Amino acid sequence: MATATSVEPLSAVTPPAAAARRRIDDHSAAAIVSTYSRSVSALTARSSADELAQVVTGEALQEVQAQVLELKANGWSVRGAPRIAELRVLRSHLDSTVPTATVEACVDSRDVRTVDSAGKTVLANPHASRRALNLYDLAYRDGAWRVDAHGFPSDTRC
Repeated sequence: MATATSVEPLSAVTPPAAAARRRIDDHSAAAIVSTYSRSVSALTARSSADELAQVVTGEALQEVQAQVLELKANGWSVRGAPRIAELRVLRSHLDSTVPTATVEACVDSRDVRTVDSAGKTVLANPHASRRALNLYDLAYRDGAWRVDAHGFPSDTRC
């Protein structure tokens, strides 16, 4: 797995359409997933459909919208941003009508806190691991790679 230490903004790693159909490497995938993770954390507090649509689409967009609604309904917000500790592209289908790739990433959430309106941390199990293996399906739509679906493998340890 590649380690992502510094991440460029999504616009800096979005390849031209022709190049996107040829390949996606670990570095580009790490930048996309990192930007998605940071954006989701930031946007849950001040969600904007336009901002979300720049980094997420499909099922992943519905997941983020549900998270935003849950946070608002409970008066919660998210502070901090996750870090992608490791990442690798598992497979890609770049010659498809919509190019896709599946990425496995170890997400470290130790700097992320969900807080209530008084600033008190809301966490079901404070002793739970703050690192988890995540799966991301990426899709190249409207000239950029976006997270299309998000899930977890049966074993989330990383």
